Amino acid sequence: MDSSTLEKRTEISPTENNGVANAEPEVSLRSATWASWLFLAGSLIFVVDAILENLAAVTLASCLHLGGSLLFAFGSVLLIPSRPR
Repeated sequence: MDSSTLEKRTEISPTENNGVANAEPEVSLRSATWASWLFLAGSLIFVVDAILENLAAVTLASCLHLGGSLLFAFGSVLLIPSRPR
């Protein structure tokens, strides 16, 4: 094989994949940020629900509910996109 065949590469544009248009919609940073904040708000509602459940009666199920909802809320914070510099 010579170097001329190694240099021949097929370029695929980001909008096409083997001649088929890409069906994935573009998500703007603004939409992703809004979605992440709304997801976090819902997660915090689950935390409040778990706290109220523990105030009524502390059981193994209520403690697992609280722990899971706290992890869910902390994970939601990590999903919030940061602004590019």
